[in-house]
Amino acid sequence: MATKDDIHGLQGQIHGLQGQIDGIKTDIDGIKTTMATKDDIHGLQGQIDGIKTTMATKDDIKNMATKDDIKNMATKDDIKNMATKDDIKNMATKDDLGKFRSDMIDYMDKKFFDQRGDLIMLMRGEDKKLFFLVDLLVKKMY
Repeated sequence: MATKDDIHGLQGQIHGLQGQIDGIKTDIDGIKTTMATKDDIHGLQGQIDGIKTTMATKDDIKNMATKDDIKNMATKDDIKNMATKDDIKNMATKDDLGKFRSDMIDYMDKKFFDQRGDLIMLMRGEDKKLFFLVDLLVKKMY
């Protein structure tokens, strides 16, 4: 027969699992929002190539910008350490994240199924015991 501590333990485990799921969802959302896409990287490469071919001369900028205006702009040295295609190819893809998500859902389904089995075992004894425990828990919560 399960005790009220057993019920509290089960509730704690369920809340813990829910917290873990929420944490995983948050992590996945964070990865999605901060990860550069291939298009982003290709766009940067196109911009760099465009800068090389259309760089302005002193005469072009003497009336447009001062040294103070451009002192904080990126230089070739600033951008030479940017990520390369080889760096990016080892990053997780959307398919990788989808498989990870699927594996986590399967894992959580198994855990919830185990918890459901524990509740069924509680009910096999006498239904009155479970109802009594549930009523007791509800009264303690409110």
